[in-house]
Formats: sequence, C-alpha cells, structure tokens
Amino acid sequence: MFEVQAYPAASLRRRVLIGVLAVVAAGVVMYLMLRPVKPVPAHLIPEPRRCQEGQTSGCVGGKAMVISAPVAPASAAQ
Repeated sequence: MFEVQAYPAASLRRRVLIGVLAVVAAGVVMYLMLRPVKPVPAHLIPEPRRCQEGQTSGCVGGKAMVISAPVAPASAAQ
C-alpha cells in the first residue's frame, strides 16, 4: 500500500559545508574557553559606601538583621 522511500543522501558539497561549520564552531568555542582573562583594574572597582551618621542599613558597617530560634527550656531537653 505505502512505498518506503530511501532518504536521499546529502551531496558532497553539503557534507563538506557541514563539516567546515562544525570545525569552525568548535574552534570558536575552544577559543572563548581558553583565552586568558584580564583582571579588572583596581581603579575601576567602586569603593563601598560607608555608613553616614545614624545610618544602620544599606552601607558597609550597618546592622544585619538575623532571625534566630528561641532556646528550648532546660526541662524539655530531658
């Protein structure tokens, strides 16, 4: 009823193109992975903001809000 047709093979030109594109893509990935990374110059890193008088949050040296569980009574520990 249905006739099974073989999938046509790609031409030599197309196979070479696919191979060249695969090699180029692998080369770009390897280049991006292996290139040396330059450190950021110190003068480009911003200085952290120091706390102003009375400021307690959003700055270096401010308070950190910590939530802790209450200590269990000594009688319940037995």
